[in-house]
Amino acid sequence: MIGRNDELQALVGKIETNQSVLLTGAAGVGKSRLAEEAKALLDTNHHIERVIGSPSLAGVSFGAVAHLAGDAPLPEPSALISFVTRAMRRRAARRPIAVIADDINQLDDGSLAFIQSLVTHESIPVLATVRTEGAADRRVVPLWKDGLMERSELGPLSRRDADELAETITGSPCGATLLNELW
Repeated sequence: MIGRNDELQALVGKIETNQSVLLTGAAGVGKSRLAEEAKALLDTNHHIERVIGSPSLAGVSFGAVAHLAGDAPLPEPSALISFVTRAMRRRAARRPIAVIADDINQLDDGSLAFIQSLVTHESIPVLATVRTEGAADRRVVPLWKDGLMERSELGPLSRRDADELAETITGSPCGATLLNELW
């Protein structure tokens, strides 16, 4: 990972101390990639679950978190949050649990309620990603405004890091013209 080591260490440290984070930034800045790197570091000591928001599941109540229940038949919605939380705790086998929720603003209302329940009642930290404009979603604002999650804005790579990334991808030094165009 190029240019994000400080951010990565900060995210991992927050999750390890049971703090939830809402990682915001422009499209393509690397929020999901940074969350994946955090997952890789946390995997050694934590049980990590993934939730991904998408427009195709946005209309399905609890659609983004239903897979966390395992193979058991799902209970009615009023009991689903505690049912899924118990299933996660069983899979964790006494290891700390963390959840990574990508594109949190695209979660259905039930799945978003599940995420809020994790950070408020279950003491399970969540690392969520969202584009900067998605953090203004009326359903997402309370998560960071009320202090349930720390909002952290991820900016673009520095020019130096962007140049290093380009040269790593190409496998050789790049000319100034190419680096300027990429920048």
